[in-house]
Amino acid sequence: MNLSILLVVVAAAAVPRVEISTLSGDEFSGNLTSITADTWKLDVDGKPVEVAGAQILATRFFVAGQTAGEKESLELSLTDGSLLHLKTALADPKEIHVTSDVTGDMKIPRNFVQSLRFEKAPTSVDDSWKELVARTARQDMIVVRKNDVLDFVEGVIGEITETQVNVLLDGENIPVNRDRVFGLIFYQREPGKAGSAARVQLLNGDLLQARKVTSSAGTSVELALPCGPEVSVAADQIKAVDFSSGRLAWIDEVAPREKKHEFEVIDVVPDYRVNRDIYGSRLKVGKRVFDRGVCIRSKTLVRYRLDGDFNRFQAWMGIQHGYAGDVNVTISCDGKELFSGAVEPNAEAQRLDLDVSGKYSLEVLVDFGKVKSDIGDHLVLGDARLLK
Repeated sequence: MNLSILLVVVAAAAVPRVEISTLSGDEFSGNLTSITADTWKLDVDGKPVEVAGAQILATRFFVAGQTAGEKESLELSLTDGSLLHLKTALADPKEIHVTSDVTGDMKIPRNFVQSLRFEKAPTSVDDSWKELVARTARQDMIVVRKNDVLDFVEGVIGEITETQVNVLLDGENIPVNRDRVFGLIFYQREPGKAGSAARVQLLNGDLLQARKVTSSAGTSVELALPCGPEVSVAADQIKAVDFSSGRLAWIDEVAPREKKHEFEVIDVVPDYRVNRDIYGSRLKVGKRVFDRGVCIRSKTLVRYRLDGDFNRFQAWMGIQHGYAGDVNVTISCDGKELFSGAVEPNAEAQRLDLDVSGKYSLEVLVDFGKVKSDIGDHLVLGDARLLK
């Protein structure tokens, strides 16, 4: 076996129920049977169903009794955006050797390593640590904590053992006790590239970029990582697999180019909010619950910049659960009306799938309904996205 490929042997686990959403707006729910590079196979009420991998936007995993173990103490971030929680981390001049109860043993090339944190979160200096990691480094940084302040020295990080970190400072090799180090930040002249097809979220908070996702039995999922290793993760430790990178833009991540609001009765709450209802509740329309989307009150106009980069605008539309308001909605692109209609309360979410190809501006107008009042007029655009 190639030393860069290390398979983690995982105990038998329950077959997960998987919910799949696709680029076309279709949704599938069933027990996972297998995954190949081209197809996800499900058992849906005793019937085999195949979903083309190229059409999958996101998947969510559910296993009876599924629980997340306690986060392991060490935290490793990679240049491709991956984040791993670890039991141990050792290093030679070329690789970081790590172990985890969830992802097993791995050897990660140093040019993929962004930072290694020894002190477990949460702490009072977490924000300072994030700022240091985001800083453009000139050399490796050895970070220490003094009460509620982080300080650092710059040098070259060498071998990391169970008890010490070897650092080259001004030409002199200095061993530093690990229990005195808060964390390490690695300078990368040529950082490793992501080259990933999926973003895998685990129950313990790990985020893994993956070049390839496969499963032969459904009880475990094999991930090929951009940094080299292949790992097998028990299905009951996976929360979601996201294939959306490069395929779409979520509307909650697109800053409105323009927003106008005309209040009628209430003017002390937001007129526009992302990923939550106006008052902070989870987005819900009828029986559908959404982790992503926007909530817009009447009378509000929101305009987004498209620049001709997208082909479709998709969303589930309706009045936020528990509110009795109604609105009239008009959606236009470059002055051309694509949708217009009334949205009533206590109804199931309505599917929107609009052609925006070659358009430069998307405009959503949420107007008053039967009564000229903004009370209860909480329009939800759930899972709203722009597809390329």
